[in-house]
Amino acid sequence: MKPILECNNISKVYKISGGPEDQTNKLINALNNVSFTLNEGDRLGLLGLNGSGKSTLLKIIGGFIKPSSGSILLHKNVSSLSGFDSMLHPNLNAIENCKLQLQILGFRKKEIPSLIENILNFAELNNFAYQPVKTYSSGMMLRLSFAIFSVTSPEILLLDEVFSAGDIKFQNKIDELMQNSFKNTSGIILASHQLNEIKQYCNKCLVLKNGNVEFYGKVDDAMKNYCEINVKPEIKYYNDFVEVENISINSTSIKTSESIKIKFTIRNLKDNTDINPALYVNSLSGKVLIDSPVYNAEFDRSNKSKGLYHYEVEIPGNLLNLGTYNINIYIGSTNNILYVTLLNQFTVTINIEEWERKCDWNIATDYPIRTRIKWKIN
Repeated sequence: MKPILECNNISKVYKISGGPEDQTNKLINALNNVSFTLNEGDRLGLLGLNGSGKSTLLKIIGGFIKPSSGSILLHKNVSSLSGFDSMLHPNLNAIENCKLQLQILGFRKKEIPSLIENILNFAELNNFAYQPVKTYSSGMMLRLSFAIFSVTSPEILLLDEVFSAGDIKFQNKIDELMQNSFKNTSGIILASHQLNEIKQYCNKCLVLKNGNVEFYGKVDDAMKNYCEINVKPEIKYYNDFVEVENISINSTSIKTSESIKIKFTIRNLKDNTDINPALYVNSLSGKVLIDSPVYNAEFDRSNKSKGLYHYEVEIPGNLLNLGTYNINIYIGSTNNILYVTLLNQFTVTINIEEWERKCDWNIATDYPIRTRIKWKIN
């Protein structure tokens, strides 16, 4: 495949100044020898916690700052859109900014008025068209910037946390733009904290940690790597009613037809306690099954006296799709008092059955549920 962007051993070092004496002139390594290649048609996701170097890398690729060492080879023009670095002039209003940017992008004078109307409608900023952009919120500025991009045809597009701009209605517009208008863009690099965005729009992913490349490759593998680094089991207690002990699972590598079985012990510290456990499963890109308020008929939901209670919960086989999931447990009462949360207690991978590998109907999907439905034909 033809490369359109080559990032070769990029490093960026900042010097701290103006702080406490022991911090002055201290060097911060924002990026350390970052290398990757963006090929024609690639949609690369950037994952990493705050301070991992995502925005710094995009600024270097976009030409806003220079690397301390290394080189960027560009075979296409780059356009950059960030929640922090707007292309807008703060003292100009929305219409003036649109005119300026459209002229820079090479549009003809007679095309510009109708394009401005489209931009303002897309950004939903008609009522603020004559206000200086410096009076806008960061979300409004980003919406206007994104709307300007909606009438262009960028070659390489850099996006930094752009899906935070606006409400769900505007985010749906961005989604439509990504799916349709930008489908012919040569390459896109998308930095986001939202794993579902990376999953939805990208075919490759680069994981950064403290300026270093932790992983570069397939999106699913990158998400698993990211969660192994950053998503840790955690137990949080909110009062003195219960304690949780001895939580276990039958396996963290499950075939599609196998059930997931979890056991744990609750130590009830007070008499007549209303205890109701609930479970939810989330994929690495977001929630899949939210809570489980419906119990089987024989489950004892009466209030409990002091003592130890052993709980078992089973997620049936042939329910979850292939992939990796985190399992979480909530323990509370029927009147919405939360006692304890067991977050990300297990990371479970659902694997395909060997006999299914050769089945014609075994088509991969991104949907979370893969229930085996019984069919008949007469």
